Amino acid sequence: MESPSDNGTTITKYVVRWNGESREVNAPAKKLDLTLENGTSYRFTVEARNGFEADGGVSGASNESNSVRPYKKPAAPTSATITPGKCTGANSCPVKFAATANSGDGGAGNKTLQVRVNGGDWVDSGTSYSNTVEVKSGQAQSIEARVVTKPKNADGSTATMTSETLSVSRDAQTYTPPAPVSSINWGPHATLQGVCTGQFCRRVDIEITNLDPSKTYEMTIKTNPNPASPNDGGWWTKNNAPVTVNPDANGNYTTAAKSQFYYGYPDNTFTVYLDGKPLETHSYKPL
Repeated sequence: MESPSDNGTTITKYVVRWNGESREVNAPAKKLDLTLENGTSYRFTVEARNGFEADGGVSGASNESNSVRPYKKPAAPTSATITPGKCTGANSCPVKFAATANSGDGGAGNKTLQVRVNGGDWVDSGTSYSNTVEVKSGQAQSIEARVVTKPKNADGSTATMTSETLSVSRDAQTYTPPAPVSSINWGPHATLQGVCTGQFCRRVDIEITNLDPSKTYEMTIKTNPNPASPNDGGWWTKNNAPVTVNPDANGNYTTAAKSQFYYGYPDNTFTVYLDGKPLETHSYKPL
């Protein structure tokens, strides 16, 4: 502070007043260090006194200073979480992202929670954030959260204060498809030249579900003859070869209109194998 005129009498002290409080500063010192509360506005006045203070040696108070509001960096967000949910498909694994900012604003006021998911742009989100997205099986996920304040300075300019960043990383759950299942649909009596011409020959279509649409499989058939007539009947594909299975987008496959299967006698059963692993065993159903 600048020294006022002493009018011929030495100034011995100054009295600084603010918000109902005061502090004396002994001359010739002209500096006062104070610890103020963040977020509170202050205005100051100063008066001078000389050795005749008791006899009126007290000046009038100065004009109030401009308003001063101290602040500091806001506290970090209270929480940031990633919660993976159960996958319903290879590309359908829900992940919930959440963050909260119930912590202090450092006295600056007008705090804003900012969130960034998987390295994207920072997004303003008030004081809380929650969003669920569908991602790929096992895909790595991340969330970052911070608090930003923009207090105004005495000269009208705006400062930006940013908290420490809270970061969390976690993988989505891994999709495990259900085990493939085979079912059959019996057709009418049919004939495959040189293989099956008897009255019991019937076409059968095989359907397999719960397949991975991105994979190709090999299906084979194994006959399980009745011990009393082990050489009777049998299952055949065209050319007696394994069948290549290409699932549709929903993980389903059917032999209908693609390959034909016939059964010779009603006392045998057959098992469907997929990539060498048995699925279900099916029995002949008479008309």
